[in-house]
Order: sequence, then structure tokens, then C-alpha cells
Amino acid sequence: MTTAARREPGRDGGAAARLAALTDPAFLAEAGWDPAARVLSLPSAHPLLGWRACPSPGCGSPFYGRGRECGSCRRGGGAAADRTPPPGNADGARLVPVTPASALCQVEACGRERGSRRYCRAHYGRARELRAGPSFDEAAWQATEPTLEGPGQVSLHGLSPLAAAEILYGLQQRTRSGTATDPGRLRQIAWELRRTRAAGMGELAGGDRTQHRLARSLARHAGRAFLAPETETRKDLWDLAAFGLPGRLDFTPIRQPWLRETARRWAADDLPRRRGKIAAGPVRHYLTSLAMLSDGLHGARADHGGDPAVLGRADIESFTHRLAFLTASGQVSADARTRTCREIRHLLRQFRALGLTRAGGPAGGLPDDFAVRDSDIPVKPDEPEAGRDLPPEIMRQLCDRLPALEDVSCRETRAAAELMIDTGRRPDEICALPWDCLEYDEPGHEPVLVYFNHKSARQGRRLPVAQATAGLIVAQKARVREMFPATPLGELKLLPAAYANPHGRRAITEGHFGARHREWVDGLPPLLRTDGTEFDKTRVVPYAYRHTYAQRHADAGVPVDVLATLMDHRSLDTTRGYYTNSRELHQTGEKSQVA
Repeated sequence: MTTAARREPGRDGGAAARLAALTDPAFLAEAGWDPAARVLSLPSAHPLLGWRACPSPGCGSPFYGRGRECGSCRRGGGAAADRTPPPGNADGARLVPVTPASALCQVEACGRERGSRRYCRAHYGRARELRAGPSFDEAAWQATEPTLEGPGQVSLHGLSPLAAAEILYGLQQRTRSGTATDPGRLRQIAWELRRTRAAGMGELAGGDRTQHRLARSLARHAGRAFLAPETETRKDLWDLAAFGLPGRLDFTPIRQPWLRETARRWAADDLPRRRGKIAAGPVRHYLTSLAMLSDGLHGARADHGGDPAVLGRADIESFTHRLAFLTASGQVSADARTRTCREIRHLLRQFRALGLTRAGGPAGGLPDDFAVRDSDIPVKPDEPEAGRDLPPEIMRQLCDRLPALEDVSCRETRAAAELMIDTGRRPDEICALPWDCLEYDEPGHEPVLVYFNHKSARQGRRLPVAQATAGLIVAQKARVREMFPATPLGELKLLPAAYANPHGRRAITEGHFGARHREWVDGLPPLLRTDGTEFDKTRVVPYAYRHTYAQRHADAGVPVDVLATLMDHRSLDTTRGYYTNSRELHQTGEKSQVA
């Protein structure tokens, strides 16, 4: 049984009813669910639930690999039409028997004729095999044994109500997320649930890694139906789906119970304030720093830091000395040492601001001198000199070789790179562009890119773009529309993902683009400067295109306030940090950079 089912008040019945209520009848119809027979008849043409049907006349059996027909038809030389077809047609449609009930196989779920025996031919053979075992319960077997499944069919007969509900709901969620499911593996899961008489998917999810990967996925989706922030925040391992985010938060590395509970309460307050798909990233960073403090307290104190009321200034000094040692021994970088001190300072301040150190709080009695002072924080190592932009000659070489990016990935990856170069937008802003992202301003019908500034949560941002860039977008829109003609335009992405995306609603990710971009750059011939020396390819990263955009406009004499608008910055100081002032460099012989 899943964790979710165990904690639900109604246990099996309540959990099954909850999942059934959350399963869309439209999806069940799409998946070919027959509630009376308790059989899924998955259509072969479905983009995520389908299977390959043998095209030989009268066959329709599923087949795999690169062949053009199933193995039986290949061996039989096209004699499939002479064989008795399985129950169901090539699309997995269930064949309804018209035989009187008294003449049917005594296996409850079977609709085949039994002839002079108690069972149909197939179930008769199955029963003979099972009777050889000493513990065969024939009456129970008759009640739970499934029908003979045809191509694409999966029988849930004989499964517990909870297990069947978990399969149907989990299958719905996998399909909606764009994940394909193999009907054969799903059938294996159903058979295993019957064989073990498991109460729910959770009893299978921890088994054999290969066989039950699908079981774990179904159990995970079913468990998430019962998630709620109020209950998740009481755990040491959070499933962030309860907060509408991907991934998990793990508090177990924090050793002291009081510090772990304090961290959980802080995270529950902080997490909803974060934005974007990687909202949990900063929270994880803070928890990593807190785990380092926890380790320091555990190792330095006889009581292992278990009582917050007896901690003090000496413990902070011990922690900062430990960080200095780890840095000197090469176990921690100088930058990480500075960042950890800053994050612990911030966390301790937040704990007090949230009232967690008051009497009755998880950190009740924590002394005021258990705090990181500004003087405890080492000077941050100097940032690299300004120049994250790419020189013009390097940009020319990259642009000339953009077709090779399409060769290592897809057209959408190349289009994303071109748009980043042309517009200077952040990688996540380009990857997430909707299909209808191009508009025209009056007068003159000048093209404008409409995008979402995820970093600052500013929607509907408008950036004037060149006609060539507009032409690129128009061509990409036409390509996407041709690929997904049935999807409503408002749901399409300009740069749809190539896999697990049958309707074009899911965009390529920043991580996928970054990986393919790095593969492309590393595979290029040496990039040469004007003096003939080789340029360091590690500097060619997607974000460098944004700096190059800023430098290009600064070199063209665009005023800093206008450039700040183009970059969508609120502060001019932020904009100045993106480029080198060439005029000042010429006059003073040094670069100016605003942090």
C-alpha cells in the first residue's frame, strides 16, 4: 500500500474513492477503459499509450524491433490470416461475446466458450499447470484470473480496488505529463499485483529495479494525489509537488532535531516566496550550509549541539575556524566558504525574525550571541574581470557554424541559439516562449518579441527586434503549427521539446539546451582570435550571448538608460555590469565594472 493510502483516513476504500474521483472520465474513454469488464483496451494509434500492430491480414498482434511484421507472421510466411485471431482487433477494441452465460468459461472475467470442459482451452491449460501446486485455490483463481488479453489490452480484474485506482490515475498523470507507457509492461504490473495479492502499488514499487520502474512511477503519481503542504511540512523529506514544484527537499542531513525542525519551519515560510521552476534551488543551498553548521556542532561539542539554549559565540567561532581549515585543505572552495558564512548569517537572522528562538519555539532559548557577525565573513574572492561577452570575430565564427548545432540536436535548439544571440534574452526566457510571441507595434508595424522575465516575475515584456529575427520566428511558428495541427494555438510552445511531447505543449528546457549547446561548441574546430591565437571554448556559454548583446549595443553608442530598458533592468548599475566602457578604457587604460 502506498504511503498516501496508509495516511488517508478511509485507508483502502477512501484512497481508492479519492483517486477515482480525480481520474477524468474523458481520459478513461481515451484509454479504452471498460469498467464492467475491468479491461483497458489501449488504442494502437495513441501517441503515448499505443503499440505497433502487425499489418499482416488477420493478425494485428503487437510487435517490436525494426521488422515490418510480427515474428509469427515472418515464420509463417503470411499465414496469419488462417490463424484464430486473439480477442480484440488491431486497435485493441474489446470483442463482446454473444454466447449464453451457461456455455462460457467458468473463469469469472472470461467471455470465451468452454465447450465440454469447465474452462476455455487457454484457461483449461492454465488450470492444469496450477493444480500441480499444493496450495492452488481453484475457487479463488476463478474469481481473480483475468480474461485472455488481446493486443493492447490490460485486465485489472482481480486487483484490489486501490491498486486498480492507482493504475488508472497514475496512467492518466503519466500521459498528461507526456510520458509514454508500454502496454506490455503495464500488463506485467497487473499480473504481479494479482499474483502477490498486493493491496496497492506501493507493495510492488520497491521490487526489481527494471521490472518495477513503471510500478514506482504509478505509485508516485498516486501518492501525490494526497499531498498537501500542511502535511508535507511535517516530514523530513518533502515532495515538492505539494508546492507545485519539481524535486524534493531533504532535511535529514541536519543532525539536531531542534535545528531540523527550525529549518523546516523556515523553509515552509520561504519556499512560497520563490519564483520559477527552480524556486527550490536557493532553499537547497541554504539547507546545505545549515547541514555544515550541524556537522560542526555535532563534532565540536560533547552534547553534539542538541540543546540550543547552551550554544554561544564560541560555537560560531569554532564553525568559522572549521570552514577556514576545510578551505586551506582544499575540501571547500574560498567562494563556498564565503557563501556558507553569509547564508548561515541570513538563516540565523530569519530564525529570530520568525520567532522560532522564542520560548516554546523549536530553537527556544538560542542565545543572541549565537550569530555570524559581518567580521566573521571572509572577503569574497575577486570576481573575474569584466568580459563575459564574446569578441566579434568569435561571434562571426559561431554564427557561421550554427547549422552544425542542428546536426547534433534539432531545429528548435538551433532556433533557440539564434534567438538568444539576436535578442540577448536569458536562456530560460527564450526556451519558454509561447507560440504567439511576435507582435507588431504601430506605426510602421515594427516587430516586437513578447516574453516573460522569469527572474523578476515581469510578464508581457516587449523587446523590439530586427526584421530578420521576426522572419526566424515566423518560420518557426509555421513549422510548429505543421507539426501539431490539432493543438490550440494558445497551448503551443514556439520551441517544443522533441520527446514525450505529442501535443507541442511542453517547451525545450534550459538544461537540455545547455547540454546540446556545449556538445556543439566542443565539437567545433578551434575558435581563433584576430591575432591567430585560440579562444577558450569554455567561455562560450548561453548566458554569454546576453553579455555580448549588451556590449554590442554599448559599442554602438546606445545610452545606458536605453540599454537598461532593452535589458529589462530596473537598475542602471546592473546594466553597467554587463559591458565594458570602451571610451573609459581608452582614456584610462583600465576597464570599469560595476558589481
